[in-house]
Amino acid sequence: MTAPRPVTPPQAIRAVPATPLRAVATPSPWDLAELPAPAAPPPPDRSRQPHHGNYTPAEVAHLREEMQAQHVRALADARRQAFEEGRVAGRADAQQAADQRVADAVNALHAAITGLREHEESYVGVLEENLTALACAIARQVIQREVQLDPSAIRELVHAAVTEFPQDQALRVRLNPQDHALLAGESAFRDVTWVQDPRIVRGGCVVEGRERIIDGRVDIAIEAIFRALTGLDA
Repeated sequence: MTAPRPVTPPQAIRAVPATPLRAVATPSPWDLAELPAPAAPPPPDRSRQPHHGNYTPAEVAHLREEMQAQHVRALADARRQAFEEGRVAGRADAQQAADQRVADAVNALHAAITGLREHEESYVGVLEENLTALACAIARQVIQREVQLDPSAIRELVHAAVTEFPQDQALRVRLNPQDHALLAGESAFRDVTWVQDPRIVRGGCVVEGRERIIDGRVDIAIEAIFRALTGLDA
C-alpha cells in the first residue's frame, strides 16, 4: 500500500499581490478601398503550349501554313540532298567504268603492239609479197590495155621473137585469137605458121622452132618477175 502524501500546512502558502488591468483598444474594421489591388497574372507563354486551345483561329491557320511550308522545305531539301548524293555516286560509278574501259583499251593496244613486234618480219614479208602481186596485176592490165589501143605492140613483140631464130627455119607462132586475127595476114614475116591458142593472154605469143621455144606470154613474164621479187625461186 502506498504511503499518503504530506499536506502542506496553511501557514506555508504565500500570497501574490493582484496586478491592475489595463484597458485594450478595440480594433477598427478594415476599409476595402485602402487595400492594394492584386497584381495581374502574366500572359501565358504560347510558345511552350503544345496545344491550340489558347490560339485564335487566325493564329492557328498561320501556324498550320508555317508548318506546311517547313514540311515542303524539308522535303525539297531531302530530295535535293538525295539527288546530289545520287549524282555524285553515279558520276563516281561512271568515272570508274570509264577508267576501266580506258585501261582495257590501253592493255589491248599494248598487247597488239607486242604482237606486231613479235611478228613484224612475217608481216613485212607478206605485205611486200602482196604489194608485188598488186604491181604485177596492174602491169598485166596496163599491157593488155596497150595492146587493145595499139595493135602494133603485139606485132613488134612477135617480130622480136622471130628474129631470135635462123632465117631459114620454119616457125610456129601461137597467139590469142584476137591477136591472131590481126597478124595472120601479115606478109612481112617469113615462113611462119599462125596458130590460135585461147590459153595465151592477149598481148603475148609463143614462138616454136626446131630446137627451142621463146615464151613471150605476158602473164608468164609477169609471174617470173613476181617470183624473182618475192624470192620464191630461191
